[in-house]
Amino acid sequence: MLGITVLALFAGLVRLGFWQIARAHEKERILAAFEQRRHQPPVRLVTGSRPGPALQYHPVVVKGRYDGVHQFLLDNRVRHQRPGFEVLTPLRLRGGGAVLVDRGWVPQGARRTQLPSLPVPDGEQRVHGLIRLPGRGFVLGEGEARQPGWPKVVQRVAFGLESRQLGYPLVPALVLMDRGEAGGFERGWQPVTPGFGPARHYAYAFQWFALAAVFAFLLLRLAFRAWWWRDRQRTLVQGGHG
Repeated sequence: MLGITVLALFAGLVRLGFWQIARAHEKERILAAFEQRRHQPPVRLVTGSRPGPALQYHPVVVKGRYDGVHQFLLDNRVRHQRPGFEVLTPLRLRGGGAVLVDRGWVPQGARRTQLPSLPVPDGEQRVHGLIRLPGRGFVLGEGEARQPGWPKVVQRVAFGLESRQLGYPLVPALVLMDRGEAGGFERGWQPVTPGFGPARHYAYAFQWFALAAVFAFLLLRLAFRAWWWRDRQRTLVQGGHG
């Protein structure tokens, strides 16, 4: 019975190790797609655009005027071991819609109630960046819709909710402003890999395989002891008959 339990644990640990390797490969594909797509010619977003998954992290250019009165601060964004916000500013497009431009990171003030100054460039802007599509993390509780005043501090992005707050439709995508663009804050975009990067998955896979090796050793030791015990019993029985 003990041997069956050890064998089941060994098989489970091996499966976990291969699962971690598969997760590492998945995130490596995300990183490779990020590097490949960011060097392609930019597409344009206009009112009514609905970018598909093939445009995730694809270069983009948008033209419009910033709505500096109505901005969002995406909370809990840490850089240089300092808490801060990412600044999401609506860029009004022709046709009455808008797209949220992530203009980069700003540090949090001495108090959370002390919000940073968020100036925007005047006049029509031509903004280059990367498309970031909504994922499972882009969900916002309805409670934040009741927060008065601007800018609004939000934990996550929900385009439908923010569109109602703004009073005009939003393209369901963020534009991550290029580092060289004027009117932004601190930027240095990396693809979103849920949880952590591939290196840690490989480390976890090594740990699972190492544990599996320990259980394999125990399984072999149990098998050897069982063989040795049976052989000894057989020897004793043969000796007694002799």
